[in-house]
Amino acid sequence: MTSLIRVVLHCPVCDSSFATQRIASTNSVGQDTDFRPLTAGIDPQPHYVHVCPKCHFAAFEGDFGAVQD
Repeated sequence: MTSLIRVVLHCPVCDSSFATQRIASTNSVGQDTDFRPLTAGIDPQPHYVHVCPKCHFAAFEGDFGAVQD
C-alpha cells in the first residue's frame, strides 16, 4: 500500500517554503494494458511532482533544493 510523509520544500523561484507530501513507500499489484503499474491504496503518480502554492513552480522533489523533515 502507498504511504505518504509530510515534508517541507524550499522553492528556488520565489524563495518560500511550503509543506507537501512525498511518497514514503509504494507497491505494485500488477500493471495496466499500457504497462502503468497498479498499486494498492492511493495512486502515487500525482505525488511525484510538487507545486509551490505561492508562485506555482512545479517540479520533482530534487529540483526544490534541500528537503527539511
